[in-house]
Amino acid sequence: GRGRGVIDVLQQHFAEKGGKLLVKTAGKQLITDEKGKVVGLMAESSAGEAIRINAKTVVIATGGFGSNKEMLTEYTRFPDVEVVGIPGKVGDGIKMAWAAGAAKDGREFIKMSYRPGPSKESTTNHYAASAKQPHLWLNTKGERFTNEANIEQWPFAGNALENQGGTMFVLYDEDTKNYMVDHGIDVGVGVMVPVATKLTKLEEHFAKGEAAGKAFRANSIKELAQKTGMDYQTLKDNIERYNQFCNFRHDEDFVKDARYS
Repeated sequence: GRGRGVIDVLQQHFAEKGGKLLVKTAGKQLITDEKGKVVGLMAESSAGEAIRINAKTVVIATGGFGSNKEMLTEYTRFPDVEVVGIPGKVGDGIKMAWAAGAAKDGREFIKMSYRPGPSKESTTNHYAASAKQPHLWLNTKGERFTNEANIEQWPFAGNALENQGGTMFVLYDEDTKNYMVDHGIDVGVGVMVPVATKLTKLEEHFAKGEAAGKAFRANSIKELAQKTGMDYQTLKDNIERYNQFCNFRHDEDFVKDARYS
């Protein structure tokens, strides 16, 4: 899965064509001629041995810099971003290219935005999956701020969340919780938690979220406001307005699809 089969075939084909694969070997510097053309690469083995590789063409395929805190701070809007992807991307290839004269435009070529859901939870966590659903979303003041069906397109949801300062609350009641456990979720979380997955571990994972101070359970709106810090009256007004939309199956504020009511 996730490209493994393709890589295996590619590696075999590469070897059959006479290619030499150097593993545990780090690229250090692009070699350029007097005209500035890239003609090779200086590398270093795991033993610290310098290796010079001459080449007619050099392809840089090292990925981005999501694991480099300094580069994230300098070049993006999200120095506290959580990396969603392969770890170890520290921008070494990008820095080599810059040193050889490459332009620094387009640094946010990867999708840089907030991703709705509790921080530092695995993709397969069931309480995290329950938060990545088109339930009622509120900002820290208790105000609804977007069409929650945007969760189907993470960039849209992330942009809406960024506009609220990066923190939101996802509200659902006991009936909705039971629906996710017994019938499954309406929106899948990538390939790891497909649509219709029954969140059978939701209670267990939610309890851990409570212990970590990232999930809250309340028997009344007032209790929820006290636990989360949202303004009680604002929270109450927004919940009541949202419930009216659900009853009439028409969202006057953000026109959310009625099937998510």
